[in-house]
Amino acid sequence: MRWDGRNFGYDTHETYHPSEQAYYEENGERIVNLMREDRCVNAKTIIRNQYHLQWISRNQLMPLLEP
Repeated sequence: MRWDGRNFGYDTHETYHPSEQAYYEENGERIVNLMREDRCVNAKTIIRNQYHLQWISRNQLMPLLEP
């Protein structure tokens, strides 16, 4: 992350080698692979995608309000 060290008399910047974008892409790829390959994480991801707030509202709460 980039940050400026102020009030210390220095102006510092973090640098990444090869680059900050490559860092994010590598770690993002690891996370996506974990979500696909780890059965527990994969199951949680599927459930969260299927039963989101709009689904719960539309399919479980709104029918309770209908006469």
